[in-house]
Amino acid sequence: MNKLAILLIFVGFSAFGQTQNSINDSINDRNNSLILKFGINLVDSTGERDPLDFFSASDQMAFSNNYNVELEYRFSRVFSLAGIYSSNQWKANKGNIDGEIVGSNIEYLALDLDLKYYFSQDFERLKGIDWLDLYVHGGLGMVNVANDSDVSFNAGLGTNFWISENFGLNLSATAKWASKHPDIKYNTNHYQSSASLMYRFTDMDYDNDGVKNKFDDCPNVRGTSQNNGCPEENYDRDGDGVTDAIDNCPDVFGTDLGCPKKLIDTDGDSVVDSEDQCPKIKGLPTNMGCPLPDSDNDGIVDAAYACPNTPGVESNNGCPFEAPLDLKQLILISLQFLQPKKLTSFA
Repeated sequence: MNKLAILLIFVGFSAFGQTQNSINDSINDRNNSLILKFGINLVDSTGERDPLDFFSASDQMAFSNNYNVELEYRFSRVFSLAGIYSSNQWKANKGNIDGEIVGSNIEYLALDLDLKYYFSQDFERLKGIDWLDLYVHGGLGMVNVANDSDVSFNAGLGTNFWISENFGLNLSATAKWASKHPDIKYNTNHYQSSASLMYRFTDMDYDNDGVKNKFDDCPNVRGTSQNNGCPEENYDRDGDGVTDAIDNCPDVFGTDLGCPKKLIDTDGDSVVDSEDQCPKIKGLPTNMGCPLPDSDNDGIVDAAYACPNTPGVESNNGCPFEAPLDLKQLILISLQFLQPKKLTSFA
């Protein structure tokens, strides 16, 4: 396949990415996400220095049996770490390495570890463009060409175009400087470009606070959903003295882990136990849940009569009943008549 066609595909995908403004609102968070990439790559080891020679020498580059797999972990707003495995092949009698046409198929394998810096996050004009990521990257790699391996030092540029919240396209260009081991024939500096489809794992919750990473402003610190996944260490919305971070009822005043205590009325007198001074004795709401006092236990409360310490009757204002004087005399006379008379003896 002509390498110019690959370049046109790259440009086409870039133009397609420019149309994705409508998805800005659906991609809310890039931090602490795992990204899997799978694509194709092109290796240029012709040694040409003029960028325009890319087109004339494209058929001499490695572009056969080529693929690359990358796993990237974005651990902050601007930094990520990626591991990349790539494979390719120079065709016999076509492939060019350092100006020499190879006589047989030459295999290319690379394993790279890169640190990425997303510089687009520090530009005010680009911060609001959620579908676009621009980054620089650099790191170390292990390159194997014709079964000879050596270390490479890598640096390059890349961009992500997000088609949706989870899917996107990655374009990357990397310059690789070989360590120039004298016993390795094809240990040379080269360029590697790639185009990959991406999948971003967003349905994760690293801190187990119930807020998914894509919505969590503090994905590594346990927080609350009301505070977008961040802890509310000193915030107390309901003013009950229990901070929202540990308040089970952050919008309701309460003292039982931030919730109001259950309204229990043991004696059924309509005064809850927490306010009832006699929680197990039925009383009156007007007397703090206690019954009115009855000192003499005659069933009439002290406040209702004039003899609170002497058992009495209700008709006499709670005092004992006193009979009229003449009635007393009548009773005494009656008792006298009822006494047995002495018998008269006959001599």
